[in-house]
Amino acid sequence: MLLGSHDLTLNGVKKTIKINRVEVAAEGGAAFWSNPQTVLVRIIDAGSATINCASLVDGKYIDKDSFTINFGCNTTKSNDLYAMVRGIVAQTSKKWSPSDTVLVMGGAAER
Repeated sequence: MLLGSHDLTLNGVKKTIKINRVEVAAEGGAAFWSNPQTVLVRIIDAGSATINCASLVDGKYIDKDSFTINFGCNTTKSNDLYAMVRGIVAQTSKKWSPSDTVLVMGGAAER
């Protein structure tokens, strides 16, 4: 359904989008592809219900170092931003090093 040519109008401007290739990746790892690197990269995707933590090296997922935290931006625990950050640090520090490269994305990334 995604492959091919698609015509759309956005803000009154007609555009044609051509999609030649589609691949599937875990949601939390999407930030990697905006800035691909060959070194180890950790990604924190702060979603509304969960926080996905992905680990990649040269575009390949490291399953044993990737996980989901069972709270998010819109849960009781995370209504307090500092409590949410403490929870993320508590979980990620079990497997990740403080010197790791970390990309943050999702609903609370800017905060």
